Order: sequence, then C-alpha cells, then structure tokens
Amino acid sequence: MAQLARGLGPPLRRSEEWMRQRADKIKEKVHTLFRTSGDVVARMNLVDAIQRLGVSHLFNKVISTSLSDIHATTFNIFKGDDGRFINGIADEPSAYLLVHDEPELKKAISFSRHHLKSMMQCGNLKHPLSDQVKRTLHLPLPRSYKRVETLHYLSEYGKEEGHISFLLDLAKSLRISDNQREMYRVAYAKKEFQKLSHYFLQEAEWSYNNHMTSFEEQVALSTKTLTMQLLCVSTTVGWGDAISNEAFQWAAGSSPVTSCAKIMRLMNDITSFKNNGDIASTVERYMNEPKVISEVAFAKLDSLIEDEWRTMNQAHYEHHQLLPVVQ
Repeated sequence: MAQLARGLGPPLRRSEEWMRQRADKIKEKVHTLFRTSGDVVARMNLVDAIQRLGVSHLFNKVISTSLSDIHATTFNIFKGDDGRFINGIADEPSAYLLVHDEPELKKAISFSRHHLKSMMQCGNLKHPLSDQVKRTLHLPLPRSYKRVETLHYLSEYGKEEGHISFLLDLAKSLRISDNQREMYRVAYAKKEFQKLSHYFLQEAEWSYNNHMTSFEEQVALSTKTLTMQLLCVSTTVGWGDAISNEAFQWAAGSSPVTSCAKIMRLMNDITSFKNNGDIASTVERYMNEPKVISEVAFAKLDSLIEDEWRTMNQAHYEHHQLLPVVQ
C-alpha cells in the first residue's frame, strides 16, 4: 500500500497544484464575463455551459449571485404582446427547476417541449444542438445524471458558435485530473479487496482444518473480515476534492479504523454469545484459554473495547484535519 502511495501520490499532488493555479486564472476570467455581461440570455448561456461542463463547483458564488438576479419574472422578456411565449425560451431547461405554485415555469415547459419536438421533426436543428435536444426531451437536464451529460457536452461544446475556449480547456483538464485521482483511489480499493479475499480464505482454511485459534488470532482475523478497511476506502473513492489523498491513504490502514473494527467485532460477539450461547467467537476463545466463566470474558472484552475507544478519541485530537474519515 505504501509503495502504491509513493508511485501515484507525488504526480497527483503536482497535477492538483497546477490545476489550482490554472483554475484561479480562469475563474477570474469567468468573473469578468459575468461582470461585463449585461445581457440576461448571455449570462444564462454562460451558467448553462459552466454547469454542463462539470466545473460549476469552481464558480458556485458567482453562479448563485447571477441566478438570484434572474428571477422567474425574467421570463416576461420571452413573451409576446399577447402574453404567450416566443421561441427564445425553447432551449431553456431551467424551467424544469420549478417548484409548487409557479405557473409561468409550467407554461414554459409545455411551450418548450411542443416547439422542440416540432423542430426535431422538421429537421431544423443541426448537430450538436439536435443531440442535446434529443437527450433533453428524453430526460430534462436538471434531472439527468450530471457526469454523463458532462461527457457528452465536453465533445459538443467546442462545436457551438460562440463557445469559450478557455472554459473548455479547463473542463477537459479537470476531467483528466479527476480520472487520475479516481484511478489512484480505485487502486487502493482493489488492494483492500485483495487483502479481504486473503482473510476470508484464511478463515476457510482454519475451519476446514479444524484449527483451534487462540484468542489473539481470533480477534486479529475476525476484525479484518469485518471489511472495515475496505468500507472506509470504497466509500471515499468518489468524494473527489472533499477528501485529501492523505486522508484517503490514512483511511486504508490507520489504527483508529482498526479500533473501530475491533469495537464492532467484540460488541457483536458479546451480544451474540449472550443470545446464542456457546458459539465460536472471541468470547468463546477467551473462555477456553484461561478456563474462565463468561462473565469474566465479558469484563475482559469490555475493557478492550474501552481501550479501542480511547485510541479513536486520540485520533480525533491528533488527526482532526483528516475528519470525517475518523468519524
């Protein structure tokens, strides 16, 4: 595991640092676009492109501010003198973000779907807009799986008239960086799965050979087969920037993770023994070695549980920056 971290960690750190510097420069350019654009439709298109390209997390504040300025009453600019919508709203998917008691957006949805279907049937839409409309009619953008839409849009945005090249470059670079990070973390998950398979095989061999394990052996192996390490690693694979690589590596083999598994194992064995009697468990193994009664074994395991809780508490103080991994 350490070798894996050494092999993949440094390049990722360099890549992430480069991406942060590049993102800061492009973020300023995007902020400038928002500040200098007085056209509502242009700002809506900019927000749409940023979100579809999967980089909206870099511009949350400016997007929120911009959308706050574009109230539902803004749809009045898309209406004619008779109060009916005109074609300008036909490609606006934000209408699907309506909540209760928003009749204007409900009308916009009906209008949009009717005209988009008509335009598709007449063959009036060119690629890539035709593909985008087809996907939207099947599943509106706000309800789609964002990552899949991003993959589509990365190949389409550069073909749109008036596309912003530096925004597309940023999105592509982020996708490469995300793929590297995920490959790095998936490699950890695969390693943990291989180790878990080995632990299960060891249990099967002991059972087949009628091997009478010691208390220490039983605790060590049954703690590992609880899958706590694999669970910690696999559940954080898709967290992205929400968890650092250091925290991810730490989750794969830290003492608090092992302590958590031991607590679960010992508490489970105590409860199972009380409910089911004489079964193969850490309680039964401890009772057999010094030949003690169950109450003595319970007291011993309770003291071990308390020790493991203290190990976890210590981790909260010493490694609080790695939370929520230790929570």
